[in-house]
Amino acid sequence: MSTPKVTPARSISPALLPAVLVAASLLLAVPVGAQDTIPPPTQQREHVVRPGDTLWELARAYLRDPFLWPLLFDVNRGLLTDPDLILPQQRLLIPVTKPDERGPVGTPVGQLPVEVEPPPEPPAPPPADTVAAPQDEMTLPWAVRPGEYASAPWLADTAQLAWAGRIVRLADPSESEERLASTLHPFDQVLVGQLRAGSHVVGDTLLAVRLEGDVDGWGHKVFPMAVLIVDTVAGPVVRARVRHQYADARVGDLVLVDTPRPAMPRGQPRAIANGPTGAILDFARDRPLNSVLHHGFIDMGADRGVSLGDEFEAFAAGDGEVPPQPVAHLRVIRVERTSATVLVTGLTSTALRGGLPVRLIRRMQ
Repeated sequence: MSTPKVTPARSISPALLPAVLVAASLLLAVPVGAQDTIPPPTQQREHVVRPGDTLWELARAYLRDPFLWPLLFDVNRGLLTDPDLILPQQRLLIPVTKPDERGPVGTPVGQLPVEVEPPPEPPAPPPADTVAAPQDEMTLPWAVRPGEYASAPWLADTAQLAWAGRIVRLADPSESEERLASTLHPFDQVLVGQLRAGSHVVGDTLLAVRLEGDVDGWGHKVFPMAVLIVDTVAGPVVRARVRHQYADARVGDLVLVDTPRPAMPRGQPRAIANGPTGAILDFARDRPLNSVLHHGFIDMGADRGVSLGDEFEAFAAGDGEVPPQPVAHLRVIRVERTSATVLVTGLTSTALRGGLPVRLIRRMQ
């Protein structure tokens, strides 16, 4: 952005000086890029992602509060599957909000004004001689959505995983040369070279994954990248196509034999008293601040009766006079034998971090 020319200014009246300083401070508080790109809030807005952009910073620039980044993620769910993964040139919709709906800068999401509709009239009670029909289980809401489970990272001992190979290259060599980083797209065809002998047939399902760090004593963090379907088998190499993509899968990613997924639970968990306790092992990615929709891992799994859809509360450590205080709400979206993957669904403090104790507060029946 070119520097504006400075012309001699008239002297400012002392009475107007405070207002001028306030206006200048507000202008400086907005990132330079945002000053050029943010249209008036009454217009439909779209942001083209640039290198280095994050939902946190976009919420700060457009919505005046970085803690409103989940609004940006929700309105762009058709494009984004991971709030930490936004790619250059993606076009993100910016929700149009009225100034009085956003509140002052720094207003927590839970304190934004909400229009409350009057409760509907309660239905008339059924006659005494009638019995209510049981609710069809298939009409109940998902406790864990299939996509949440399929795209969730987990902890695993890599020596125990069913490795199938590695993505060697795109099936069409000309495409490999044209793409800068050989990033895969849905319906791409790739060649998978087998790391060890194994039998694959047409129609087999494979899972491209990436290992990103480990947790001492608990295994590596395994991130699903894409689902592949075997099209042809030729000795130690199979040709497969990308059916689903969860992240920026690319050439070089490791490939597992996909395992059958458990039945996804429906309905709501029930509150329990004095539930079992454990601790947060770590979070999927290192961040200065953990927030809602982030993934974490706890040291409780199927061996301790943890199930999909169970809900935990994380606590900040107390002292002799102050008891532990709840800081976050967690929902189990994947269960391994000795650990589980949780999704942060609510926050009451910014103190959420690895090592905090957790307690089971609601259990799926």
